[in-house]
Amino acid sequence: RWNPAQDHHFHYGYLLYAAAVAVKNDAGFAAEHRAALFALLYDVANPGGAGATRDDAGFDRAAFPRARHKDFYAGHSWVSGIFFMGQGKAQESSSEACNAYYGAYLLAAALGDVELADWCRTLLAMEAADPARGSRD
Repeated sequence: RWNPAQDHHFHYGYLLYAAAVAVKNDAGFAAEHRAALFALLYDVANPGGAGATRDDAGFDRAAFPRARHKDFYAGHSWVSGIFFMGQGKAQESSSEACNAYYGAYLLAAALGDVELADWCRTLLAMEAADPARGSRD
């Protein structure tokens, strides 16, 4: 069964990286598309947590789950997030998962959100710690 949130961290990684390059090279792009850029970030790397849920762009991050694909117990991401697919869970590409969190880190840093950038670095470090683990869980 197809999950509409499936593979976001794989596909969005390329968008996040490209967006980070655009923001770094064009401040006007960041200003014009700030809410959309945070929506991309939060879809993959929302820190969640208690307290204020609106960022400085006025975007409500409560609309997205915390780190949608990350399984904090297993230490890596799943294609369908923490939900089972018809044939169990799968981690199809640890390199694309790492790219997603790296792109998220670069974009958060380019936007000047230090706390979000640190969160994305944490997600990346967890993902990169043991890529083979996904095939054993």
